[in-house]
Amino acid sequence: ECSLRDSRALFCELRRLCPGLSGKPMRHGARPLPGVLLADGQPAQGQTEVAQRWQEFFSAQELGEETSVLTLAGGWVSSVPSTPAQLTLADVHTLPNWDQLTKVFLRLQAGRAPGPDGVDAGVLAAKASQVARKALPLMLKTALSAREPLAWKGGYLAPLPKRAAPTQNCADFRSILLSDTLGKAYHRHLRQQLVSALAGQATAMQFGPTPKSSLEMPALYVRAFLQGAQAAKVSTTVLFVDIKEAFYRLVCQLVAPVSDEADAMLAVLDRLALPEPHRTALQAMMGGADLITTAQQSPLLAACVADVLQHTWFCLLYTSPSPRDL
Repeated sequence: ECSLRDSRALFCELRRLCPGLSGKPMRHGARPLPGVLLADGQPAQGQTEVAQRWQEFFSAQELGEETSVLTLAGGWVSSVPSTPAQLTLADVHTLPNWDQLTKVFLRLQAGRAPGPDGVDAGVLAAKASQVARKALPLMLKTALSAREPLAWKGGYLAPLPKRAAPTQNCADFRSILLSDTLGKAYHRHLRQQLVSALAGQATAMQFGPTPKSSLEMPALYVRAFLQGAQAAKVSTTVLFVDIKEAFYRLVCQLVAPVSDEADAMLAVLDRLALPEPHRTALQAMMGGADLITTAQQSPLLAACVADVLQHTWFCLLYTSPSPRDL
């Protein structure tokens, strides 16, 4: 018995009588193990087929190619970074310093799953100043040579469900990369420098990680456009386009001089199946100068960004396949 005025005691009593109110449904009997459907819709038979299906799915999604560890390492060793012959004042300003690295390590979020290095981000954040002092020589050498360690270029790829409902379709999962903590700190520093360098290149309708650019504004623009069209009694269509498998060959190439492989770019354009006028315009844009060069920013920053976006790899978590070059 409990008083109707004591809501806490009333809810506890109801939860005891009705276990379903706790938010965790009761589970009776045995539950089947999670399965994965193959490309033809048939269920995968065994762990080997499950791992192979995830490999094929994420490889197609990330425009990946299967390779061996020796081949990946050999390509990384033979590559020559395009570092400038002489450092300019703009190059010096993009180099990491102790204060910047301390702030980067302080912003690392604790409780996140570590990458292949097994280093917890919370440990580095707890001793940010000391870690920044120890990591500064390595970060400086990496930036000056525009050549980050191969271990920082990849990590474990884990499937993350898009919704809570159980599913066996790989399309209902997104990928999350668990990378080395020091590598993430170096990449965060580069992103901060890149945002400052390209602040003047953003268009009026471009939103994202730029100062005074809220992600709520695109939704408000679309809503205002639809309401204006409805008031004017004009037929209107809003088209949302999600270009998959294009980031590593198109967007990267527009930001920094990532690669000069014309055949690879043409192959991506063929897969996009764009109309000929749009294809020609995009090809001309890709063949022009990158945004960092256009903005007359640090050549060393362009070389560092180009290095980060090349020779990337991943291997699936809880399995032992060969890494995949993205």
